[in-house]
Amino acid sequence: MSIDNPTTELPREDQARSLTRAEFCALERMSLSTYHKMKRLGLGPDELRFPGMAFVRITPEARREWQARHQL
Repeated sequence: MSIDNPTTELPREDQARSLTRAEFCALERMSLSTYHKMKRLGLGPDELRFPGMAFVRITPEARREWQARHQL
């Protein structure tokens, strides 16, 4: 999967790994600014953060839970 060519699913071998915010946004077809707005409103996915490190990850479980909460 390329950020420039998003798809709705990851290749099978990548489905168990966590995603960066940019990867999550590409898969969900949303901008990073929309992601941050949703997080501020309490509508974003759960994020995995590691103490003392600057990166954030979104687990496959958090993505599935977020998708379930936002289905119409």
